[in-house]
Parts: sequence; C-alpha cells; structure tokens
Amino acid sequence: MLVPKTIESVLLSFLSWTWTEFKIKMKRPSTFWYYFWQCLYLIPITISIYYCQTIFINGRNRRYTEETNLDAAGPKETKWEKLSYEMIYLRKEIIHLKDELEEIRSWKADMDQNFEDKLGVTFDKFYSDQIGIFDYASDYAGGAIISTPNTISYPSKYGLRLFGMFDLSVDSEPHLILHHTTFPSKCYAFYGHQGRIQVALGRPVVITHVSLEHLRLREDLRSAPKDFEILGVEENREESLGNFVYDLDDSIIQTFRVTLKNQTFRKVELRILSNHGNDELTCVYRFRVHSLNLNLK
Repeated sequence: MLVPKTIESVLLSFLSWTWTEFKIKMKRPSTFWYYFWQCLYLIPITISIYYCQTIFINGRNRRYTEETNLDAAGPKETKWEKLSYEMIYLRKEIIHLKDELEEIRSWKADMDQNFEDKLGVTFDKFYSDQIGIFDYASDYAGGAIISTPNTISYPSKYGLRLFGMFDLSVDSEPHLILHHTTFPSKCYAFYGHQGRIQVALGRPVVITHVSLEHLRLREDLRSAPKDFEILGVEENREESLGNFVYDLDDSIIQTFRVTLKNQTFRKVELRILSNHGNDELTCVYRFRVHSLNLNLK
C-alpha cells in the first residue's frame, strides 16, 4: 500500500501545483484579455477566407468544367453536338469558297474575252498598215515620189565591195518612205538637217492627217526628224497645212491633224526643218497621208 499512496500523493501534488499556477495566471487580467481579443480577431478573418474560397475557387472550378465539357470525354450526346457544330461551320466555309471560285471563274472568262478582243484589234491594225488608217501616199495606194528639191541623198549602207579595192555604193532612195514595211536602217537619208520630199498621192483627197515614223533600234537617234511642215501642192500652188514636231519620247508612229482646207490635193510635200541634233544627215523611215475625220492630235 506504500506505493499507491506515494503515487496518489504525487498526483495530488501535481494537481495542486497546476491549480496554483492557474490562479496565478488568473490574477493577470491584462494578459488573459490580450489573448482573448487576439482570438476574437481571428474569427472574422477565418470567416472571410472561407467565404472567398467558396466564391472564387469553387466558382472557377465550375466555369472550367462548363467550358471543357465538349473537350472532355463525356456522353455521346455531347460529342455529337460538337460534331454537328463543326459540320455546320465547315458547310458555311465550303459555300463561301464556292462563291469565291465562281467569281474567279467569271473574272477569268471576262479577262480572256477582253484579251482576245484586244488582240484581234491589235492584229487588225497591224495588218491594216499598223495603225488601221488608209495611207494615200503609200505604194500600195498608187503613191509615188515626184522629186526631192534642194535635197542631196546620203549614200546607202548597203553597198558592194569588189576585190577589196572597188566600192560600189548607191544613194539612199526616197521611195522607201512610201513602202508599207519598215526595217532598221532601211530609210531615206539625206545630207544635213533640212530636206524636201514631194509625193504624188494615189488620188486627190482632202488631207486631214499625216503620220511620221522613225524606228528606235539604234542608240543614236539624233538623225530622226524633229520640226517639219506639210504643204498641199495643186497646179504649182502650195498651201501650208501646218507645222509639227516629231517627239522621240512619244510612240514610233505619230499621227498629226493638219489644218483643213476646203479643197483636194493630188500632191503633198514633206518639208523637214530640223532633226534631233545630227548635223551630218537626217533619216526618214515612213511618211503617210490620211483623209479621215479622226480625233487625233
């Protein structure tokens, strides 16, 4: 019985000491209330944290679940709904592409037709003496060179050399300007920058336009005519039909409207007044005379 009494006394002593310490602690009200109010402060903070977790975290989980229902492995109805939406979208895209393809085909057909029409017109003009206007001074219309007053022809480049010693060369021929085809260096060349060429037309006409042509295949274009005058000749009487300028920056064949006269002419004179800077010679490729009412310059 000794041992149990001893244990009992020890327990009582521990309880007594504990009670004593508690009473000592209770005698310090400031420390107790300090911890008490600290615990009270923790209560609203804990409630707020729990409320925020309920609203934001759980709500985010719900939104994520709703947005990914179609992507997640769900029921068959959800998969079929997704496939139906995709099929509707693809059908709209196919219809849109089909409409664009029809527009492209229509545009291509119009372009092909316009190209064929323009190509046909271009070939018609080319085979109609390149500009599609009848030339009354050409050799095919019966035109001919009458004379070249005060004009000295320049030697032609197409000569003949015999045995390396004798050079046979001929002067440039003025009838080249009436021929219906032109070739590089096949022109009527004459000395200096001024010259006169008189042409007999195929028949008497009221002259409305003239055309002058100079090929551009040579690097030096200074021999091209620049300022020139057109005169109508009838029974030894000359009528000025206007002064014109051949522009190297314009087209190869340039057509000019002359001053209209109330009479017909059987003869016409091309009077070259200057060239583009070559003091040695001037070269004329083609000269045309027209009798049409065209809106040309």
